[in-house]
Amino acid sequence: FFFQMIRRPPRSTQSRSSAASDVYKRQQRRVHGDSLQAIELNDKNIKAHFICGQCLAEFGKNEEGTEKLKLAQSRMLKSLTLCAGQGKQEFEKDLNRNILKLKKLTWYKQQEIDKQKKKEALEYIKELMTYDDSLDEQGKAERYQEIVEVVGDPNKPMEFYIPKYLLCNITKQLMSDPVTTQSGFTYEKAALVGFLRASGSIDPVTREPINEQLICLLYTSPS
Repeated sequence: FFFQMIRRPPRSTQSRSSAASDVYKRQQRRVHGDSLQAIELNDKNIKAHFICGQCLAEFGKNEEGTEKLKLAQSRMLKSLTLCAGQGKQEFEKDLNRNILKLKKLTWYKQQEIDKQKKKEALEYIKELMTYDDSLDEQGKAERYQEIVEVVGDPNKPMEFYIPKYLLCNITKQLMSDPVTTQSGFTYEKAALVGFLRASGSIDPVTREPINEQLICLLYTSPS
């Protein structure tokens, strides 16, 4: 049930949907409570930490702040750490994927919170400027626009910039499982493995011979 949304039904079924939503929320609270009890009994229970994180993520989606989402991240990161300690590496890929989704959700939600705060601050400044008799209406409008340019216009679409060092030099996509060759270039692990199988032990960018065993030594799991 990770990140699944309950769709709002047509008006004719609103009351029925409300009841279903209440049942779903109660189930979430019960599952969350069960997971906490399981963690109390065994703090190294991978599944319990992960399920607890899932429930916190569900709670956090409908709350104003990001506190629950951050707690969910810590629970899932705990699961990931336990996987390595218990030799359960087969679960790491799914855990990493869910953690990345959760980080993305937290980031977007924080952006919306910051956007709303910025709107409220600008509205307050605009109201204060109405009491400023030292400027005429045009002067106030120009001064307000200068302030907007400094703090940023919350009504403009966000522009995203991903630093090049976070992009795979093969796929040109954001990396989630990065590895580095002796040349200093970084790649998505799966993309590099595919390239090496097809082209042999050469660096995709420099085309120089590389030591594949040294790549593994340089590999660092993403946090």
